[in-house]
Amino acid sequence: MMTIKTLPRHQLAEILSHILTLEKSKYNKHLLILGFVSDDHLVLLTGTLQQIAVPLDIFKPSGTCSPDFDKFELIDYGHGVKFGEYEASADYIFKNAENWMRKGGEEWCRYCSRRMPCSVHNKDGSLAQ
Repeated sequence: MMTIKTLPRHQLAEILSHILTLEKSKYNKHLLILGFVSDDHLVLLTGTLQQIAVPLDIFKPSGTCSPDFDKFELIDYGHGVKFGEYEASADYIFKNAENWMRKGGEEWCRYCSRRMPCSVHNKDGSLAQ
């Protein structure tokens, strides 16, 4: 079962107050406000309420630290993610999302016209849980 994670409440409240007061900017575009780990992707919602997804294999072990995808958290006011002891910046995620899309990762769900991996539907069209 997937669990949707958000920033800590005080951090999320501050970011949402900027969004709700129409202070949308490039800054908000590069913040991560919620997300979840699916079977093989990290699906995220940005500060401008856009959905992005990246394959989990972009998160490579670093030194003695490997990502533990069961311990996913959003950190640093949306500027990074954490998988146990492993951390990655939002900039790293956005860069890799762009590279993945350029290499042909841009597929569309035939059931609801969302970019794949679709967080709503499984490949057979059934609703994701």
